[in-house]
Amino acid sequence: SGTLNIDAKKNNGIKANDSLHMTGGTYKISSVGDAFNVNDELNITGTTMTIEAEEDAVKVDNDDDTSVGTMYLSDNTMTIKAGDDGIHASGDLIIDSGTYKVEKSTEGIEGKSVTINGGNIDVYATDDGVNAANANASQSEIVFKMTGGTLNVEVGQGDTDPIDSNGDIIVSGGTINLTGQSGFDFDGSATYTGGDITINKLRLKTQCLAAVALKVAVVPKVVGNQVALEEVTKES
Repeated sequence: SGTLNIDAKKNNGIKANDSLHMTGGTYKISSVGDAFNVNDELNITGTTMTIEAEEDAVKVDNDDDTSVGTMYLSDNTMTIKAGDDGIHASGDLIIDSGTYKVEKSTEGIEGKSVTINGGNIDVYATDDGVNAANANASQSEIVFKMTGGTLNVEVGQGDTDPIDSNGDIIVSGGTINLTGQSGFDFDGSATYTGGDITINKLRLKTQCLAAVALKVAVVPKVVGNQVALEEVTKES
């Protein structure tokens, strides 16, 4: 509990070489570097945070060991503005509950694997909104998975994707609203078994349509919702 205000004018706001666990409290952090810079494990539960970082906002990163660099978030209220990544984990990232608003970022949420089990998440990114990636990991370790909650993602113009996975995509529940040139991009496989998906205000009302949208990874494009819908319908 309590309140902590940090204004880091030289580098990072909070630095931990190994692990950092936080439970409760209200935090206002501004930094010229990362707001959080942790190496191995970052767990944050039950906090209220306002973060403005010129580099990454909430970050755990270990390039030497892909089994660490993990992050767990639950029951937080976070408002984030970042010059680079909003929420970044080089390892596995899990969001179980809470409210997260990434109002400014280059990439909104990134992890070797990104699992969303619940919560309300809003992301604006000039590059990819949610990115499952790690150049040091095998493709089988990389996945975007959503089982519940609400995820709203908007990305800027150019070669950008609301949800990008260098491995697999698995959607079994929750609500996904995407705004961008495409919906999904992935290098592995995509599996859809439940939940609601809306891309550029076009709700994919049937499981068949949503599954195809994941399969083709580019629906609907800026050429127009009707054209995109016709393309999907043909494959379904």
